Amino acid sequence: MTQEAGTTPDPYAFLAGGGEMGGLIRSMDWSSMPLGAVESWPQSLCTTVNVCLASDLPICVIWGHRGNGGVHDRVVSVVRARDNVRAHREGG
Repeated sequence: MTQEAGTTPDPYAFLAGGGEMGGLIRSMDWSSMPLGAVESWPQSLCTTVNVCLASDLPICVIWGHRGNGGVHDRVVSVVRARDNVRAHREGG
C-alpha cells in the first residue's frame, strides 16, 4: 500500500482487522496513559500489537518497565468463560 503525496498516514492502521479489542484500542485516549499517544508508540510495539490481535491464540502483551499490558479478544473470551463457570459453580 502506498501513501499519496500530502496525506498523513493513519497511526491506527496497525489495528485494521483487530476485532473488538482493536476497536477498543482505537477508541481510547492514549495521550493520558503511561504508553502515551499512539502516534508516539515505537514501531516494534505497533507490530507486536498487530501480531497479537491477528492471532487465534490467547495472547497478552506486557510492555515497558511499568508492565503496561493488553490482551486481545481471545483472552477476553477465555476470561469471560472462566467467570461464567465460576459464577455457575457459586450458584450465580
